[in-house]
Amino acid sequence: MSPTRSCLDCTGILLFCISAFIFPWPRDVQAAEERPNLIVILADDIGVEAFGSYGGESYETPHIDQLASEGVLFENAYTQPLCTPTRIELLTGRSNARNYRSFSVLDPSERTFANELQDAGYRTFVVGKWQLYGAQQFEDNIRAKGSLPGQAGFDHHALWQVESSGSRYWKPRMTIDGVTETFEPDRYGPDIALEHAKNWIAESRNEPFLFFWPMLLPHSPFVAPPGTDDLRKTTSDMPWRVRASMFAPMVKYMDSQVGSLVGFLRELDLDRNTVVLFIGDNGSPRGVHSQRNGRVVQGGKTMPWATGGHVPFVIWAPGYLEGGRRLQDLVSTVDVFATLLELAGVELPSNRKFDGWSLWHRLKGKRDTHRDWVTFHHHPWPLVKPESEAKRWARDERWQLFENGQLFDVRDDPKLKRELKREGASQDAIDARHKLEAALETLPRR
Repeated sequence: MSPTRSCLDCTGILLFCISAFIFPWPRDVQAAEERPNLIVILADDIGVEAFGSYGGESYETPHIDQLASEGVLFENAYTQPLCTPTRIELLTGRSNARNYRSFSVLDPSERTFANELQDAGYRTFVVGKWQLYGAQQFEDNIRAKGSLPGQAGFDHHALWQVESSGSRYWKPRMTIDGVTETFEPDRYGPDIALEHAKNWIAESRNEPFLFFWPMLLPHSPFVAPPGTDDLRKTTSDMPWRVRASMFAPMVKYMDSQVGSLVGFLRELDLDRNTVVLFIGDNGSPRGVHSQRNGRVVQGGKTMPWATGGHVPFVIWAPGYLEGGRRLQDLVSTVDVFATLLELAGVELPSNRKFDGWSLWHRLKGKRDTHRDWVTFHHHPWPLVKPESEAKRWARDERWQLFENGQLFDVRDDPKLKRELKREGASQDAIDARHKLEAALETLPRR
């Protein structure tokens, strides 16, 4: 090689390095050595109306709002209207119509995203609320019929309600790596969970990890969190308005915990190689009324209303994604499984049917996939109430169709009070009916 050619080669390499430093390429997540840490935060019983980033005006959520402003916010994200059904769909990537057994039961034969990522070399841990094993307080045909955290793919856990229940807040009963303990009256369950999470993150900082955080907050009982002026505990005989007044400080404390976690990631220089998903598991309790965009919104938990499953869904990944975006795409918690696996460079298993798909291509600015509908299979207690029937419906951004043929314009009728008849229907309603009928056909019969 001539000296001139050698010099030119060196100059080219130097220019390439300088340009890469000044104009860094967008990071992708295909190479194993660059696999991101993955964090899924699932808030308990809280809809979009509670967050400033979604137009909420009743509560203080500055840290989560900052995640949204720095990340990608989905305007139209939906879950099942109850916690266990949502968690099972999120963990398995499969509709409740395929694998749901009962409230508080995750079928042990199902594989979760933690199982898949654990097999791919991720360290895995979960803290917060479990309620997937069938604790002692449930009926015989549910008790111990579900999955323990280890079966579901988690190396470590610090959880409320694994094999037994007890308090989740003050004087909590927590199971930590298989050992259950009732803590002192001045200990607060969400703080214990977060302490363990931070310890495991610090220990795992040099390896890719998956952290699943199904939060304890802000689910009832509505009890004042630490730092609240009035630390009295509410009781069931108090008027609802008194109990519900604690919802606001509980939302604020939930937000502070998320802020504490993100601050910890920054301290450890993990924020640039970590992807955080923040999601609600279902709508706010029906007794909670909040203000959003100048209108009072009643929580819709357990109901097929728009507020029953319209939840926050934010993805924060400053090292990988352009932030500050608000997307109108329909998304569902059933999409989380495939999204996490793609981020980790793990192929979606071919031995079972999935109902979600990865959101990552869309987040990277590609429109090769999009969701036209979200389907719902709502049957909370099939083992306890075998005479009960599943309620099924499908919806898009505007329309909602039930399996019995009832169609509603959810945009104008969020509580589903005015059924749209077939006779005299507009062309938009006719087209919506046909589309959502096809959506319902995708659900298997059980």
